[in-house]
Amino acid sequence: MNNIKFCFLFSICFSISQVQAQCDQKILKTILFTNGTEVKTSYCGTLNDRGQRDGQGRLDYIDYDISYEEGIWKNDQLNGDGKTVFKNGQEYEGIYENGKLTKGVFTSNINGNLWNYNGEFNGNYFQGIGTERKEINDKVIIKEGDFF
Repeated sequence: MNNIKFCFLFSICFSISQVQAQCDQKILKTILFTNGTEVKTSYCGTLNDRGQRDGQGRLDYIDYDISYEEGIWKNDQLNGDGKTVFKNGQEYEGIYENGKLTKGVFTSNINGNLWNYNGEFNGNYFQGIGTERKEINDKVIIKEGDFF
């Protein structure tokens, strides 16, 4: 638990505790992807009246390339601020619309090779205005502009 202390004039101080939300009952479910892949998941968060992920929550994947997705959900898809983290360490974070990242940041650090992108996306693809930076074997490569 992290504590943040705020102090104002006249030495009035108070602290706010940051506590990670706990899940009383995780929802276990198998997801079927359009390519036919079935993946077991565990979800902690709010649901709508149809039993779909809706509101704040985190979806953990079991034995899959994606470690977890968290953020604001609507109708079982990330919609709003969100984050997708892969088991290999790659992360996508930003604004999602209907399950697709539209604007945000990609970061990767695999075998000491740093790679990040900040800009517009079409799902997991860099698409639109953005800046890409790679650091590989002591070389830094920066690309800016319109990505296709």
